[in-house]
Amino acid sequence: MTDGNEMAFARPAYQYASGSYDQPSDGMTKREYFAALAMQGLCSNPHYTNHVGWYEDLKMDAVQQADNLIAELNRGVK
Repeated sequence: MTDGNEMAFARPAYQYASGSYDQPSDGMTKREYFAALAMQGLCSNPHYTNHVGWYEDLKMDAVQQADNLIAELNRGVK
């Protein structure tokens, strides 16, 4: 399905009719995007954020969830 390091929101350079110009952007990787979504969900759970040091666990848990999702998506690809 995906390599976690593939770009999720790459954008090419673009010149508008007015002459202004947008620089190209690689965006973020799919792994970064999935981790951000997992982090959002974890932060919305009061049971998760209600213990000492939860913010230290957050970064590791979010990345682990992203890696698990990528592995699961890749498992279905033949």
